[in-house]
Amino acid sequence: MNKLVELISNGTLRVEELKNAPNIIETADFVSKALDACYHTLVFTLGVNTFNCYDYMDRAGEYHAWGEVSKNGTFTVWSNWGGNHTVGSVNLTNPNEVFMALVSDDDDGMSHNLRRFLDEQIRRYADQA
Repeated sequence: MNKLVELISNGTLRVEELKNAPNIIETADFVSKALDACYHTLVFTLGVNTFNCYDYMDRAGEYHAWGEVSKNGTFTVWSNWGGNHTVGSVNLTNPNEVFMALVSDDDDGMSHNLRRFLDEQIRRYADQA
């Protein structure tokens, strides 16, 4: 039995809640494509444990975010908004964690920065093909 059908049958999920399913499926598909792209675009040289892989500045030049990925797959983002600080991190080897980071309603901007970073990896991978 399909997991969604099972959740509906046992009362955990209401049919009315499925109206968001297209967005959820689209995000899951995006995560799958993005992590596949990361596998091909994020390459470590010998002796390197982390490297800078993300840099974003808004058009006004006020918001700046940057990120690095570690050899264990952790992508960490920092921002200057409100003073330099860590925005968040996510393990790129864990699709569920990436999915949850994208759908979270964060005020610190991790989901927006993560989406921009993953979009960039998909574009880079497409350019390599």
